[in-house]
Amino acid sequence: MMGSLEIDEDGFYFKAHSEQTDLDFNEYGSTITTPRFVLKEISEIPHCKLKMLKTEFWRGHQDCYIVQKNQLLISCACE
Repeated sequence: MMGSLEIDEDGFYFKAHSEQTDLDFNEYGSTITTPRFVLKEISEIPHCKLKMLKTEFWRGHQDCYIVQKNQLLISCACE
């Protein structure tokens, strides 16, 4: 779909482009990540965990990750 590309060793690729000339190409474009990259990023978010992963969920080539923020149990001693 995106032609020839080189995903870096971390599993990340960004191509700066847009059909709109008013967008900053340093911030807008297309990104491709590997599941390994996404799972590593999720693992680094405090109190979050992966609940579900559906590969090829959207149009046969985009994966869907559902992440849940865990509720923290806070105990306090009241006198």
